[in-house]
Amino acid sequence: MATEYDYYPDQDTHIRSNAATTNYETNISLFCGEYGSSSRRHVLLDFDISALAGQVQDITKAQLHLAEISNNDVSGSMTVARLSQSWTEAGATWNT
Repeated sequence: MATEYDYYPDQDTHIRSNAATTNYETNISLFCGEYGSSSRRHVLLDFDISALAGQVQDITKAQLHLAEISNNDVSGSMTVARLSQSWTEAGATWNT
């Protein structure tokens, strides 16, 4: 039987295209999506799973559970992608 592990992000923040040099490290909420034609927001999540090294042969499945909270009835879709550059919660901005 497979062993399940629960992991929570070690770092999380969001970045905004219309506030390209602002850092949102201290915000309690994470915003994503497109707001009008001039503001895109992305969420950054960092999971450190290095503790699994040497304990598991292969990771065969991963699930990410997200909750949507919206002030209107707009529906949409979301893309989840790997970020290939290093970042820190305190230093992340749209420009960096």
